[in-house]
Amino acid sequence: MSNPHEPRRGRPWRMVLPLGLVIILTAGWSFYWFAAADFAETSIDRLIARQAERGIEITCSERALGGFPFRFILTCRNAEITINRSDKVAEIKLPELRGIVQAYNPTHAIGELVGPMEINLRQTGRPDRAARIAWATALVSMQTASLEISGGDLSADNILIWTGLYAGDLDGDPTSTIARYEAHFRRSAEDDGVGNLPDFDFVTTATDLVVPLPAPARGSTSISEASLSGTVFDLPLHERSDWRQFLRIWQQSGGKLDIDRLRLDGADTAINAAGELMLSPSGRPDGNLALDIVGIDQLQQLVNQTAGSSIAGMVQFVTLLVRGVATQSSVEDRPALRINVEFDDGVAKIQGRSIFSIGPLYATEGS
Repeated sequence: MSNPHEPRRGRPWRMVLPLGLVIILTAGWSFYWFAAADFAETSIDRLIARQAERGIEITCSERALGGFPFRFILTCRNAEITINRSDKVAEIKLPELRGIVQAYNPTHAIGELVGPMEINLRQTGRPDRAARIAWATALVSMQTASLEISGGDLSADNILIWTGLYAGDLDGDPTSTIARYEAHFRRSAEDDGVGNLPDFDFVTTATDLVVPLPAPARGSTSISEASLSGTVFDLPLHERSDWRQFLRIWQQSGGKLDIDRLRLDGADTAINAAGELMLSPSGRPDGNLALDIVGIDQLQQLVNQTAGSSIAGMVQFVTLLVRGVATQSSVEDRPALRINVEFDDGVAKIQGRSIFSIGPLYATEGS
């Protein structure tokens, strides 16, 4: 008969089992992280190689993948992107690119852009162009579902922009400033794209802009808000070649851009537009826009400051035409004039009168 006062023998497995489970989970998670990191490195190398075949060279002076154990953090220092297109070359430089993916949620990536960004454009027979863009913070994020893009976001604050003929011409005060810029897109809830091509809702907004007046005018003008929202239908996201081929396939798929709202709002003037645009078989814009213009007298005065510029004459002609054919409307209780602009195979018309034309966005047979 056992003694009730005798201490019970311990069961070591009760202590060993939790410890063993922790060790197994830790080993399994570590294996997953390093296997996924190796796969990510290989995928990045393949992506860079594919882009190089298309004339887009991507380089980093130093590239590192870290973040163990709960994140994947990709850092590319002194990033350079060179885009070669026949007689055109574009060079984009950034001090650092940083991408972050949570190891437990690989469908959501967050990126940080460290500026300033420098852009150089060279084209045979034309002057070189250069730009520098600086910002306080710039973040980008991307969501995926079933290995397909489902949404994305971009935001930046305190943006400064310099433009000139060469990099050494970018000293002095910035030519343009933007207090905040945001862009968002999501796969449309009413997605019914042709042939499973997705539709995306989007909105992009820039606030408190200061932009220069067209030469030979001096000075600048302020825009409190510039925004665009709508839906893009039937995007061929599978197309990985250049943007011209992308647009060609988009047109052939019946792609369309529905504009819910295009808004430019100044101190005394505003332009509000809505409509739809698509591409004709020749690669030129087709569609229509309804424009509401607030403060056309003030807009005319602003245009008069740019007398002699390449666009002044056209804008003055359009302003006079608007006064003759527009109907009364309003924008947020502000009196406005409404006109309807048609785009017929690249020719913009107001009541059948051509005001300007847009050439093909990509080469077609016979163009």
